[in-house]
Amino acid sequence: MSSSRSSAEAARGEPDEVDVLVIGAGPAGLTLAGLLKKHRPATRVRVLERARLPQHKIGESLLLDVNRILADLGALDAVEAAGFSQKHGVTFLWGPRRAIHTFLWREGKAAVAPPSGYQLDYTWHVDRHRYDQILAEAARAHGAEVLEGHAVTEVLREGERVVGVRAEADGEVSEVRARWVIDCGSRAGPLARRDSERALDEQLRNVAVYGYLEGLGFDDALNGSEDARRTLVVTHPRGWLWVIPLAGGRASVGFVTSVEQLRADAPEDLERYYREALAEIPEHDALFGRARLVDYRGDGRLVRSVQEYSYQCARLYGPGWALCGDASGFVDAILSIGCFVAHSHAQFLACALASVLDGADEALALESYATSVRENLAAFRAVAHMFYAFNDTATDFWRACSAQLRASTLVPDARDREAALAFFSGFGARSGVYEEAVGSLGGSFLSDVGQQLFGDEALFRDDVVGAEAARARALVRGDARLVLAPGVRTRDFLLPRVSAGRLAQATRVELEADAGTRHLHVPVALAGALPLFDGSRTVTEVGDALAPADAGRGDAGRRGPLHAEAMKLAYRLLCMGALREAGAR
Repeated sequence: MSSSRSSAEAARGEPDEVDVLVIGAGPAGLTLAGLLKKHRPATRVRVLERARLPQHKIGESLLLDVNRILADLGALDAVEAAGFSQKHGVTFLWGPRRAIHTFLWREGKAAVAPPSGYQLDYTWHVDRHRYDQILAEAARAHGAEVLEGHAVTEVLREGERVVGVRAEADGEVSEVRARWVIDCGSRAGPLARRDSERALDEQLRNVAVYGYLEGLGFDDALNGSEDARRTLVVTHPRGWLWVIPLAGGRASVGFVTSVEQLRADAPEDLERYYREALAEIPEHDALFGRARLVDYRGDGRLVRSVQEYSYQCARLYGPGWALCGDASGFVDAILSIGCFVAHSHAQFLACALASVLDGADEALALESYATSVRENLAAFRAVAHMFYAFNDTATDFWRACSAQLRASTLVPDARDREAALAFFSGFGARSGVYEEAVGSLGGSFLSDVGQQLFGDEALFRDDVVGAEAARARALVRGDARLVLAPGVRTRDFLLPRVSAGRLAQATRVELEADAGTRHLHVPVALAGALPLFDGSRTVTEVGDALAPADAGRGDAGRRGPLHAEAMKLAYRLLCMGALREAGAR
């Protein structure tokens, strides 16, 4: 298709209208378009991409939780068949001590329930031009229009509301009216530039200088075995390096340094600067001693650079428009979250738009989406800051990761290493973004991390349980009388029910703490327990009051699942500081 309006439509003089117009055919835009059509087939969805696919972009090292979204999109089998190099984890060679810290994806599978339809042993290092083509084919298979060579030249507005765009293709300008215009066009997108109120993070202004190498000296301890490769992240005197194995024995190798450092170095020859940067690490000879740069794009350039400015957006949506993917914010390359953020936030937004088009409250749906995006990006940004701040001892970094997760009540009792793994796999963002069990029971929150409240799981051993979690567990098991803490507030919130492609009602519990706002999303079925924590009832009595039909059996050991979920809720609220023992100060 070369035009956004058919000749038949033009002849009839009919307006060119769609329900959702997506700017940009990257992972965010294609995921959004494909999932919206999959779960709401009647939706008219069009994607406009300025370039012609395929186009070269820096390759991506995927986080493991992307597998779930690719399965939802129907693209997982095609990605598996594409021959991309498998990614089985990540190794950090960080700090002057050169200690090796490896995280294997299979170690993190206990963080989520056993999946159906996809695996959690590995993900991929992908060539973006081929990867984006696979995503485009999946979106088209669901019925979305994906039009290449269409550059958006103007956003149309009626008053404060965005109502469409003008786009140019092959020298012709056309107008498309839309109920919603979604900018997935990175930081250069038209809505991202004008409406986002974007602010740079001055402490994360970096430049990546990168190339593609053949003949690397892969080492099992650093890169994984030949059939189980990992991303390697290496500390550097002036920044850090990435080493991402690709298919065919090649690797993407990049040097990341600050803008200020690059200006101070003032390289005259980028390729020479790149080679010298690689030579500065002690592992150079073993890794790169026999490696050679290759012309990956076939245009004669062996080394390239790209600026990576971290930024956040004060506004992520408005009347008739929203931002997604890099258009909504960018953190840093060090955590390899680019595609994960694009896919996961697009999945949330697809659910939000489907719900709004079905009549859900527009402001509540979009604010729920925006809140989750901001919080996810803020958590990743905090971890990126920690990486650069704690580059002389990994222990401080893992501990800081754990503190970030506990502040969000995700895994309040996880060991530091497990908390870090939750970040690196993408599982750590699920509590705010993906709650399939909202409105249902069993495994409702990521903070289960594979364990139940009453059991003998490893995370409850005395040597791994934090004092906060141990005290919460003791109060619940002791059937204490609990009361909501001062300063706790609740508000309506919507979270994705991914299988339905819609948002579901939840209650958000918030409490200001030293580390920021701690929060917990409570399913509707459990929200009635919140006012029952008034100090007059024990934990068991709260469960009985919430589920009297279950409690009426007269056998406490046979109480139903809702009663058990109330016990878990008490535990999680205690961990976040939202509950306290009645009479305690």
